Amino acid sequence: MSLSKNYQQMAQYNLWMTQKIYDALDKMGDEERKADRKAFWKSIHSTMNHILWADIRWTNRLSQSVYPIEVGQMGVDLFENFEELKAEHFKMAEYIENWVGTLNDEFFNQEISWVPIWGGDPIATPYYVGMSHMFNHQTHHRGQVTQMLHPMGINIGDTDLPLMP
Repeated sequence: MSLSKNYQQMAQYNLWMTQKIYDALDKMGDEERKADRKAFWKSIHSTMNHILWADIRWTNRLSQSVYPIEVGQMGVDLFENFEELKAEHFKMAEYIENWVGTLNDEFFNQEISWVPIWGGDPIATPYYVGMSHMFNHQTHHRGQVTQMLHPMGINIGDTDLPLMP
């Protein structure tokens, strides 16, 4: 499979999983979503904000464009309001899917360079490493959300890539 086809599939998977997660979160109250669950980003709400924050940072970096949401420091929620967070998360998932659909295999072998947010020397890597990281990062934190949901008896269902419709 080509890199472009692989990342198109990952973008579709991201949209599918975003839908599954928010379907579960819709059944909860704000207090439950914002409760400190002793997770890395503390709450389900803040973890979902972090996923969106990182998606914006990575798409801006990789696409060399600017998504129309200003992101501040890592760890600061972009949206306090759940419905606004949810709506923007879906816009971002669709944005990623549309953007990735325009890319070809040659793109992914080009090099990208950036200065990390924590400072230091620039990092240089092929685009495919950054793209893989973006999708891996989403999956990693969605896993944390599903782990926070589990003790509450909430199961979002199948999450395996081969089971994606």
